[in-house]
Amino acid sequence: MDSNNPLGAIYAYAEQAYIRMQAGDLLMRCLDTGSSQPMQELVEGLVLAGPESIGALYEIMLETGQRRTQVQDDLQRLFGDFQNKIRKQGVKISEILPDANSLLRLNRRRFHRILSQQGISTGDRQEECAQIYDETQEMMHSLAENIALLLDIENYLKDWLWGLAYQSAHEARHTPRKSTGDLLL
Repeated sequence: MDSNNPLGAIYAYAEQAYIRMQAGDLLMRCLDTGSSQPMQELVEGLVLAGPESIGALYEIMLETGQRRTQVQDDLQRLFGDFQNKIRKQGVKISEILPDANSLLRLNRRRFHRILSQQGISTGDRQEECAQIYDETQEMMHSLAENIALLLDIENYLKDWLWGLAYQSAHEARHTPRKSTGDLLL
């Protein structure tokens, strides 16, 4: 960007914001459908445009990474809510399930065993705990699937960015340079 051209800087910023907004909409469509196909179609079009689309691909990758981070934060928040709700039921679970991944891997039978070991084997408390577990598991698995999809999209974008960067470098290396005399003409 040329610091002497503030209008150019504004246009560049607006273009970046527009690309990220469009990427965000497309990512939401990918998450809604559970498929990276919409993003792949966009990327293929940008790749066909050549190395000049590197900036757009980079902005899309940044937006994808930001979305993935947001979903990971949502997953952690959901895990924290689960811990608080289950603690209110009198279940000590933080040592058994130290993180969100451990809860994702926990099956229902093992969860009931944990409840039984803590003296909650029948009644309303067990049913409430099971309901909290079931609801949390469903939401967490959905978020985990979204994280995996966003990570796949992010890796796809990185691959194409590397490819375009290589192509750009290769083209620059094989483009004849102008001699100093040519520049004066």
